[in-house]
Amino acid sequence: MAEITRSKTRVKGFENEEMDFQLMRQLGSTSFGGASVGECLSAAARIKDGDPGSWVDEFAKLAAWQQKDAHKRASKGHTVSARDLFLKASNSFRAAEYYTSPLDPRHRDLGIKSRDCFIEAMKYVWHTFEEEMLTYKNIDLPVYIMSPGPEAQKRKTLLIVSGFDGTLEEEYLMHGYPALERGYNVVHYAGPGQMDLYRFFTNTHFEPDFENVTRTVIDFIIDRPEVDPARLALMGISVGGYFSTRSAAHEPRIKALIPNSPILNLHDYLSAFIGYDPAEIPDDQNFRLEDIPNIPDDMFPPEAKSRTTNLIVRYGQPTFRDTFIYLREFAVGDAIKNIKCPCLALEGSGEGGEPEKQFNEFAEKVSRPVTKYQFTEFEGADTHCQVGNPSYAAAGGLVSFSFHTEARAEESSAEVIKLGKWTEGGLTEIMTESPKLGGAGERINFISEKFLGTPYVGSTLTGDIKTPEVFTIDLEGMDCFTFIDYVEAMSLSVSFPEFKDTLRKIRYRDGVVAFPNRNHFFSDWPAYNFEYIKDVTSALGGDKTMEASKNLNRKGDGTYYLPGIPVVSRTIFYIPSDALGASVLNKLKTGDFVGIYTDKEGLDASHTGIIIKKSGKVFLRHASSKEKNQKVVDEDLSEYMKNKPGLIVYRPVR
Repeated sequence: MAEITRSKTRVKGFENEEMDFQLMRQLGSTSFGGASVGECLSAAARIKDGDPGSWVDEFAKLAAWQQKDAHKRASKGHTVSARDLFLKASNSFRAAEYYTSPLDPRHRDLGIKSRDCFIEAMKYVWHTFEEEMLTYKNIDLPVYIMSPGPEAQKRKTLLIVSGFDGTLEEEYLMHGYPALERGYNVVHYAGPGQMDLYRFFTNTHFEPDFENVTRTVIDFIIDRPEVDPARLALMGISVGGYFSTRSAAHEPRIKALIPNSPILNLHDYLSAFIGYDPAEIPDDQNFRLEDIPNIPDDMFPPEAKSRTTNLIVRYGQPTFRDTFIYLREFAVGDAIKNIKCPCLALEGSGEGGEPEKQFNEFAEKVSRPVTKYQFTEFEGADTHCQVGNPSYAAAGGLVSFSFHTEARAEESSAEVIKLGKWTEGGLTEIMTESPKLGGAGERINFISEKFLGTPYVGSTLTGDIKTPEVFTIDLEGMDCFTFIDYVEAMSLSVSFPEFKDTLRKIRYRDGVVAFPNRNHFFSDWPAYNFEYIKDVTSALGGDKTMEASKNLNRKGDGTYYLPGIPVVSRTIFYIPSDALGASVLNKLKTGDFVGIYTDKEGLDASHTGIIIKKSGKVFLRHASSKEKNQKVVDEDLSEYMKNKPGLIVYRPVR
């Protein structure tokens, strides 16, 4: 009998850290059609670990095969297959270009082939595409302009600039395409020293005042009929985190900024890769380009030689030391205070101390609050530029930032305050008294008890996608969600003004009062208020815990509960009602916030309340809409949960 095996291809990377990262980068591009896993692993198996030459040979060979196959399919009218293969060929040529010395004529040839394959692919895409060359000094800047539709309606526009070795074509695969899917116009561009420009002008090198490049591009696109000047965002990737930050500090037409990650001082950033400052090395340790091939490989490995050659050439300096002296000019400096637009700063937790330091420094120095997100190893996105999980990075960056920035633009200062029987002084007295009672559970019990008997009133918050949101405090009547909003905010405050500020943070993402930023779903609480709330459902339910994948806001028929709010894919954990025995009930704590799980498509919870334990029993304190109640009441939890699908439990952590 003949043997059976699954495959000869194995999932195996490289010992060389940089080459392994480059493989991860190529694999990550599979998210949006830039590669296939099998082809990448097959090529990797034939590459000698740490040898740039064998990398170039294998990816150039793969690219040529993909390009030939793409032309064959295009000639037969198989346009979808042709498009997909041209995109893969483009990215494989880029991978080969990366490790080719800029002094080697093949470097330009591979780069041009990558560009040519990409332009071929653009003949068969669903969105619009234009290639432009904009005059800048004595050279031309390559620019790709794309729109999700041919009609001349004004849309939000995302400018994308890469860094040291990214290309327009790669950024389309990693960031441009997902932005187009989400309704953005997209403009990819590059400046002196960058890969795309070096293909045409080998006498150019990186320049610190990148705002001049960005200004040239904005001048060209700003009056186009599909561009809304009020919604012009700039995203910078890798060293583009410097280019974008520097540009936003000098170009007020940029209305939103996404540096990934923010770089304020490029000299310090690149020195951290080496572990010392090469600008300070003595003469006997300095070297020129022509010295590199003569340094023994055991002292200077071939992969490191390749990257160093690229560095010196592309910054246009004669020696290694001179390159880092020149890099000192690449700093944002005090101009960072000029940045007043909304900012979303992104960084991978695996990038190291220097990127994290500049990430935090950026947030501290910009002249307005910055939204920060650090991608994690668990998410598979802790890598530089999140190359391991670009689809997740796009979802987290583009979607949340889109609504964040639009919400900032429409943020309302209007307020409606209805205190009913309460006064500000009386509420302050309650909030001042509650910390004396102990921890979060005791505070929540004490405060929520004051609202027993308060009438149930639904829909007390004003705002929808067409109506401006109004910040509302209505203690005359409340529904199940506003009840827990008020109680949690009061439990974290000691005065009425502090209560108002805390309520904004709990009810709205980033504290921005706008309908898109409101926490509409119960599971939004731990997602966006994780500093206050954690999901303990699985910990309490153990192996009885169930999970459900939900597309929140999308009904079973494809319509939306809340028009204008994006669909969010989220896993919901819940404890089935028949599993709510003594062992689970004993683990519940007074002050736990609970949601009644619903199996309806597009929703996570049908009702919310607070756990109260007293007299040996477990109660649900909630704003009840039942005809017999119509007020805030305490009900036996076990009785209430009969015929309900299950329970979600979130615990206050402060």
